Amino acid sequence: MSKENREKVAIHNKINLTLEEASEISNIGICTLRNIVRENADLDFISYVGKKLLFHRETFDKWCSEQYIIR
Repeated sequence: MSKENREKVAIHNKINLTLEEASEISNIGICTLRNIVRENADLDFISYVGKKLLFHRETFDKWCSEQYIIR
């Protein structure tokens, strides 16, 4: 199936988010998200498919809501 033939899925319906999508819904910059992943490799919302970084949406949303300050 080519990219042109795929239907777009709304972000709120996705199970996993790309780095760009996670940045978009959380208002956290891409570089900041990369730093968070680099410094906290044991976070349970992070997964990789090959080299592609994915964020489990529900767990990431919960983590974001629990944070007071994100640096």
